[in-house]
Amino acid sequence: MVAELIGQAERDAYAAQYEDIERGFLEAAGSFGLEFALDAAGNREASAVDLVAPHAAYRQRVAELAAQGAHVANDGKSVWTTWKSPACEACIMGVGTETFLTSTKCPRNCYFCFNPNQEDYEFFLAHVNPIAQQLEERYRQKAAFKELAITGGEPLLHLPEVIAFLETAQRLYPQVRTRLYTSAFGWTNEVRDALAAAGLAEVRFSVKMEDAPEEIEKVLAAIGSAVGHFDAVMVEMPVMSDQQQAMESLLVRLDELGVTGINLLELCFPFHNAQEFAARGYRLKPSPYRVLYNYWYGGGLPIAGSEEVCLNLVQFALERGLSLGVHYCSLENKLTGQVYQQNLPAQSAFTGYEMDEDDFFLKSVKAFGPAVPLVQDALAQAGLSAAAEAHEEFGFIQVTPSAWQRVREGLPKVAAALSYAVVEADADGPYLRELKVEQL
Repeated sequence: MVAELIGQAERDAYAAQYEDIERGFLEAAGSFGLEFALDAAGNREASAVDLVAPHAAYRQRVAELAAQGAHVANDGKSVWTTWKSPACEACIMGVGTETFLTSTKCPRNCYFCFNPNQEDYEFFLAHVNPIAQQLEERYRQKAAFKELAITGGEPLLHLPEVIAFLETAQRLYPQVRTRLYTSAFGWTNEVRDALAAAGLAEVRFSVKMEDAPEEIEKVLAAIGSAVGHFDAVMVEMPVMSDQQQAMESLLVRLDELGVTGINLLELCFPFHNAQEFAARGYRLKPSPYRVLYNYWYGGGLPIAGSEEVCLNLVQFALERGLSLGVHYCSLENKLTGQVYQQNLPAQSAFTGYEMDEDDFFLKSVKAFGPAVPLVQDALAQAGLSAAAEAHEEFGFIQVTPSAWQRVREGLPKVAAALSYAVVEADADGPYLRELKVEQL
């Protein structure tokens, strides 16, 4: 029988509360009408508490792509081939970048659209944001930008407002880089020339693979007409788990058109239209997040299999030697900017925690019960007592991961756990919210 580690019972009891939270989240997610993917035996592919294995498999897959020549960033959440938009780089930390909404009105009715999750969605179906005025206000607030974006809905339904915004951006922020998201609805050469003259640097088109072939051809014609008129012409779209062959053909076609790059997104379930997803055989990804939290991004929960196809398409682009930059932007990649912005200002305010440069969570190593005095003695001998804080009322000590690395060899029989946290604030100021505990 393997001897129990010191403080193991206390650690396991502490971790159990997060396992319960995780189970509750997955049960609540299932209540929206879409089931989780099951394995061949009819079980969920990953249990509510076994999130390490699927993420380890993902890391291995990314490492294989890196060995083939892919670029990897943001702790493996961003993987690309020949080119990635500078705006995507800024998005990782969410610094110096902002997206402005024209309205939520759109001529399309995509079943996977998450616009209804946005704040004031109904209001902006009938009202247009004065985005140029909003940018003026941000300038008066001394906001600094290197990337600005215009989105909708369909921004080209409001072309005068878009042009005014771009002209304002050029006047107030001459070095800023601007981009526009569009379904190509209303795209003409005249619209293209007006956008280029107003200083638009990057245009991102969406391609709906479920459209009729003639409709897809119209969008591809618009994309082709944009090439050479902007610094970057891109496609950005979610990838369905059953459309790998069609997507491979699309990548080849875009490469032939001279398109700069494509952002492949995980298909997500936006908590509505469950019947549309179910009818296509789609199921929820069993391990939707590495760390559960109430993230700002309203995209929803990822669909099983979408990520695998995205990575396969990155491999396809590498093997075919496509000039087109193929970038897999995972759901997790869209969340790190929030974590960074919340944690950076107060990262040194909490004893025993430090910010992880890979994922930006504040982390500490915790030991429990009878292990606490052993850890305190080891830290004192190493001159690291200031890197830890004991909480007698909760029965644990928290230590910065870097300090723990220096003393852990002398504590081989101590049970420990890695804690993930974010900074939140209330009327009394900033405080830590612990999100996850991972056994070490």
